[in-house]
Amino acid sequence: MVAKAEIMASYQADGTIAIGDSITDYNLALAASLVFARPPLTDYLEEQKKPYFLCDNFIDIRERLIELLADKDKS
Repeated sequence: MVAKAEIMASYQADGTIAIGDSITDYNLALAASLVFARPPLTDYLEEQKKPYFLCDNFIDIRERLIELLADKDKS
C-alpha cells in the first residue's frame, strides 16, 4: 500500500487537497486541508468529524474549486 499522506507531506504547500473514496485514502484525507470524497471514505470522515465535499466525478470537483477560489478572491 502506498503511504499517500507521507508523500503529500513531502511537498511544501500552503494547503493540500485529497480526492478519494476508499480505505487507502483514510490517512491522506485526514492530513489534507481540503477533501473531496465518495463513499465509503465519506463514512469514515463523518466518524472522524473531518469536513469534506461530496463528489461524484471530477467535474464536481472542478466546479467546487472554482467556487472556493472565487470566494477566496472576494475576501
